[in-house]
Amino acid sequence: MKKFYLKLSILALLSISIYSCSSDEGVEDEEEEMADPVAIIKTFGVRHDKTLADYEALITATGDYPNFASVVYLSWFDANDIGYTASGVLIDDDWILTAGHNMFTKGEPTVKAEDVTVQFTNDPNDTSIPELSVEMVVLHPTYISEEGDITKGNDLCLLKLTNPITDVTPIALFPNNSAQIGSQVWVAGFGDYSEQDGQDSSLRSKKHAIQNVLDRKTSDRPTTINGTTYAGGLLAIDFDNPSGTVNSLGDDYEDIQEEELFGIDGASSSVLLPFEGITVQGDSGGPIFIKDAGVWKVAGVVSGGVNDPIDNETYVNSGYGDISFFTRTFPMLSWIQSVIE
Repeated sequence: MKKFYLKLSILALLSISIYSCSSDEGVEDEEEEMADPVAIIKTFGVRHDKTLADYEALITATGDYPNFASVVYLSWFDANDIGYTASGVLIDDDWILTAGHNMFTKGEPTVKAEDVTVQFTNDPNDTSIPELSVEMVVLHPTYISEEGDITKGNDLCLLKLTNPITDVTPIALFPNNSAQIGSQVWVAGFGDYSEQDGQDSSLRSKKHAIQNVLDRKTSDRPTTINGTTYAGGLLAIDFDNPSGTVNSLGDDYEDIQEEELFGIDGASSSVLLPFEGITVQGDSGGPIFIKDAGVWKVAGVVSGGVNDPIDNETYVNSGYGDISFFTRTFPMLSWIQSVIE
């Protein structure tokens, strides 16, 4: 069963069973899937017929891509000296936006600013990259009062850097409610692929990007504290399979979380994109980019995923059929601006 993405320990990594195949085996599996439309080719986070390196290379690719340089690597140690990592995005010269659940867990103290380090890097294993300090952690007020319920659409946190950044351009936030279902999106972060075949489990995963299509958006997650009501909302994507037979947000099966989070209405393309993928642990807080007037902007941050997105025992967490959802930034623009100005 899939759990909501929480902080990822780099010292006690999640054990994941990964399927690997040669090109011949891949063809055989696809033929089997066509014969049995419910069967799933097993993969993890990215297409089974591409390598993780293909997705890592997108970070520095030229062309019509978001400003992936704005995506940052976060790390810290807790009181028990256990290390955690997460993702975030630069939205002002001294402010990082990330997910609230990275810094706060129900029943646990908030992560202290002095414990957090930020790196503007594509490879967190590069020891030459400086670790920047944080002077302030600002959690969304209703995220705390709701005890970290990320389904409320308020799973946001702002980190103020000790010193402004001068060599990376901050990314703009999506300014309105115009994001269209069916729009192409990009998601970037430092999700943990250390146990995938061909990866060195002793190394931290590099920054990577995935491509997808916006399948759901909601704006009906209001929360209130001290007489102030904040709007909240979610975005969602699913991970389609090669033959188009697994389309979680376009099928007839509705997991209870899927229905409660997004409702049952909405379209969903079943076409697998060239660099389609889904989020994994460690991507939490990383941005989802959507175009506004031809410019890629941040429309939300990674919050979690649905436990049982398809009615099939062959489902694998972060494999084909998986669903990821994001806390929208548009409903929270006033709060964000009130903090960073």
